[in-house]
Amino acid sequence: MRNRLLGLALAAGGTLLLVGATPANAASEPATESNPSASALVLTSNPGEEVSPFARSVALTCQPAGGTHPEPVFACNELASVDGDINKLDVRTDQACTFIYAPVTVTATGVWDGRKVEYKETFPNDCVLTSYTGHVFRF
Repeated sequence: MRNRLLGLALAAGGTLLLVGATPANAASEPATESNPSASALVLTSNPGEEVSPFARSVALTCQPAGGTHPEPVFACNELASVDGDINKLDVRTDQACTFIYAPVTVTATGVWDGRKVEYKETFPNDCVLTSYTGHVFRF
């Protein structure tokens, strides 16, 4: 199972490298109906305040929803509601979180609707992470 996840993550990373190698003007061109823009992200999560090579990671693809993320439909719907901008996700105010400091650092790298995504944030604990990012980093 671990080798399969690693293979999928490496394949997604290779795809992201190829997408990153395209000319800058290619990413800014609008998508056409015959060639919809891809949305694919590699998401990582690890305890602590720094990114770690041992972080848990999943691949998330949207249009259609898939990848190794355990809840791709929910995560893709939440991202679609903010046009892929993780910083604009709705904060859940109905979720009470403890004041225990157990930091978790998350990253998202890839493309959303043809635009490059680079996101990194450290949250005080998993509960706060979930209240800010919903299903996106719930894996």
